[in-house]
Amino acid sequence: MKTGAYLINASRGSVVDIPALVNAMRTGKIAGAALDVYPNEPAANGEYFNANLNTWGDDIRSLNNIILTPHIGGSTEEAQRAIGVEGKSRYLFDANYTPSPTPLTAAAKGYLRRREIMETRVGNAAVLIQRVWRSRRQLRSWRQYRKKVTLIQSLWRGKLARHEYKKIREEARDLKQISYKLENKVVELTQSLGSMKAQNKTLVSQVENYEGQIKAWKNRHNALETRTKELQTEANQAGIAVARLQAMEDEMKKLQQSFEESTANIKRMQEEERELRESLRTTNTELE
Repeated sequence: MKTGAYLINASRGSVVDIPALVNAMRTGKIAGAALDVYPNEPAANGEYFNANLNTWGDDIRSLNNIILTPHIGGSTEEAQRAIGVEGKSRYLFDANYTPSPTPLTAAAKGYLRRREIMETRVGNAAVLIQRVWRSRRQLRSWRQYRKKVTLIQSLWRGKLARHEYKKIREEARDLKQISYKLENKVVELTQSLGSMKAQNKTLVSQVENYEGQIKAWKNRHNALETRTKELQTEANQAGIAVARLQAMEDEMKKLQQSFEESTANIKRMQEEERELRESLRTTNTELE
């Protein structure tokens, strides 16, 4: 709790640490308190309507700015009457009350009572004013806090929106560049398609020309194939004569070789004959 706060405990059950409350009020942490619930509830009309069961009773009654009332356990007429009788008895006997013997004393007591009531009213009014003022201050603080939170949210959302806008703008720029590239590509493809169509026409004419040439070559090939067959037939027929001619040439070579051998033998024999004749001539000469 904040320093200078006021504590009001008006619920069932023990929810307040009484010694801690006494220390807090003595140190100024709690400015005032109002209690009607205690750890040990006093009896309504018995001898226990005192501090015997609560050892801190004297300490808490010695504090300023504190209101202590018994907890009303019911709202019946009997209970209300019992509470009133008990309060009146404490006022008359516990406070050593004696009837005023003179009008002056009665007037003084009346003045003191009125002043006490006035102070109580002023105190209650001050408490009410403080409560209203603190409530208004907390409300204003909360409104300022809400305004700041709204401002921060607006700034943050604006930042996110700007970031998203930049991203979308970059994407749009990229898409625009891609669109330009695609348009250029379409133009290039259109031009390429035109050139390819022209090339296709040229190729078609070349193919037709090549087909004509192929037909001519086929005809020529057929003619050459027919001629080749004819020549093959003639070659087969001429092959027999060639074989015979080859055999005759081989035989001629053999005969030529035999002739050469015979010529060599003849020359050798002529040489031997000449030597023999020379030898005979020599022998005849010697004999003579």
